[in-house]
Amino acid sequence: MHYSSILWTFVSPNRRQPFVSLLDQGIAIGPFGVRLGVLLLILAAVCAMLTGWALDRRQESRVVDRVLNLLLVSVICARLVFVLRYHQDFEGLLDVLDIRDGAFSIGGGLAGGTVYTLWTIIRHPAGRRPFLKALGVGGLALGLLFAGSTALLGDVDRSLPDVTLQTLDGEPVRLREFASEAGQPLVINIWASWCAPCRREMPMLERAQDENPDITFLFVNYQEGADLIDGYLRVEGLSLERLLMDTQGVMGQTLDFIVLPTTLYYSADGELVDGHVGELRRAGLQRSLDRLEAARRE
Repeated sequence: MHYSSILWTFVSPNRRQPFVSLLDQGIAIGPFGVRLGVLLLILAAVCAMLTGWALDRRQESRVVDRVLNLLLVSVICARLVFVLRYHQDFEGLLDVLDIRDGAFSIGGGLAGGTVYTLWTIIRHPAGRRPFLKALGVGGLALGLLFAGSTALLGDVDRSLPDVTLQTLDGEPVRLREFASEAGQPLVINIWASWCAPCRREMPMLERAQDENPDITFLFVNYQEGADLIDGYLRVEGLSLERLLMDTQGVMGQTLDFIVLPTTLYYSADGELVDGHVGELRRAGLQRSLDRLEAARRE
């Protein structure tokens, strides 16, 4: 298991820095990527359900059913609030229902879960104690997992990597110099032509670069040659304004990630604001661009 430190952002209480919650942290398990918060919540839910199962064996209080209902209500509310916030960026019902983009509102989920919890303990007073016990165990597990993840990750450098990439002509380009010359917030999409999610999101990112002239979009191809890249772009009819090659995989070595695609969002002064491991959807992209704009205003 490898932790993708590229998406970690920590806010010191005495510094105003762009904020990315630990729950948005990316984690790589083999070739797959998942948000660390999702993994922690799943583990905490398992602890709560195991506790409920043990309590249900002694008394028929249906704790497991109510914990599962709580999870379902929380997930639905988290998704619904996010969809309402970014409704203009969803293309239809199937896009809304496809939750693989990991686009949820944590606040919406907490609100929905709180309402369900209050409704349950009022409606079922006999099962109140075991239900709250199970939630307490789940909450304690989440807190311990959160604290352990924070301690494990420690302080991570959030500045733009000081690496040298290449143009399609083989000319070296230092990434920090490139960003300094652009003088704008920077979105880096790391991709490869063999990566199916990369190919699916590329047309959307091409449109985004055209729609956001005040943001620099940089497409970094991972460990492929110029001829292959050029041929792929011509076949797909893609026009990427800024494209560099990482033939030696230095981005992966520096950022410690192994998942494609990965998209990173840096402020104009080179500080990491947000990041996403896996395929992007338009709504998720817009949320991250909003975070870039918020960082610009600070």
